Amino acid sequence: ESGWSLFGGVSYSSNKDRLNFGGTEIERISQLTHAKWTASYDFSDHLAVKNGAEFFRNDYSEALTKENLERNFGDNQGYLFTEWDWYISQKFVLRSGLRAGFSALADQKWLDPRASLAYKISENGTLSLAAGRFHQLPEERFRVLNANLKNTESGHLILNYLYQKEGKTFRAEAFHKSYDHLVRFEGNPQNPQSVRNEGEGFARGFDVFFRDRESLKNTDYWITYSFVDSKRSYFQYTGQVQPDF
Repeated sequence: ESGWSLFGGVSYSSNKDRLNFGGTEIERISQLTHAKWTASYDFSDHLAVKNGAEFFRNDYSEALTKENLERNFGDNQGYLFTEWDWYISQKFVLRSGLRAGFSALADQKWLDPRASLAYKISENGTLSLAAGRFHQLPEERFRVLNANLKNTESGHLILNYLYQKEGKTFRAEAFHKSYDHLVRFEGNPQNPQSVRNEGEGFARGFDVFFRDRESLKNTDYWITYSFVDSKRSYFQYTGQVQPDF
């Protein structure tokens, strides 16, 4: 045997929405085909790799049914990625990777490096640090208005501590995320005009989670707390505002 683990799959989805806004009938159709292939190999107990490729075909249309008016777009998207796990020692694990992508409609190519480092600081506790760059294409309802829209971009930096022992779990995480090329437009979300990539923003904060299934008999309880400070210039807002998500 070669030692390689191979996986492949194809999926297809289709969704149709029929809406009525004050007598105006709108029909939206979204179709997505997704194919993915991966190949994994363990070179040794200390080194493993996972390579893969993905392809998306996205077709979207909006129509005013009574007026017989329609606008649409079709896009081919391709991705290549590689992930490497390095077991440096019994306490250190490094995961690094690259993800490359392209969009035919946006006429854009991109490359996202990502890495994470985990260190086992005790028998039950692990400290990890992760950083990476991410791209995401805008929503279909905006791309159909401006086929030249590019990706939104974000950079992530996350520090995490995890403790697990005998039915108890404690997790604390701090993060900072930056956003660029967010979608902005004039008007309102129901009728956006002059759609473009001009927004930016940030999100920073921390999460704390504690779960206990051991201390109290027949009892499972957990406590969580989250704090987020986030502002973005996006959609119809003229300055940076706190997003509602």
